[in-house]
Amino acid sequence: MFLVTCNHCSAQGWTENGADLDAAVRCDTPAGTPPGSTDGCCATNGMSHEEHIAYVRLTGDATARPVTITVPPGRTHLKAAS
Repeated sequence: MFLVTCNHCSAQGWTENGADLDAAVRCDTPAGTPPGSTDGCCATNGMSHEEHIAYVRLTGDATARPVTITVPPGRTHLKAAS
């Protein structure tokens, strides 16, 4: 299990799926916060949450919305994501 936190608005979400971490957290910010973002998504590439997640799945590039990934204590077996 992983806790994903948006570095801009601090929205959080949990996921068991280590291959789709960026989809775990949905932001709730107005358009332009941060600059270049649309309503409800902190991605700065002008994409909605759904468009951003589709882009990340297709390209592996999640840099438009930086997040922090936290592994809770007691997690002993991690699988590397490729």
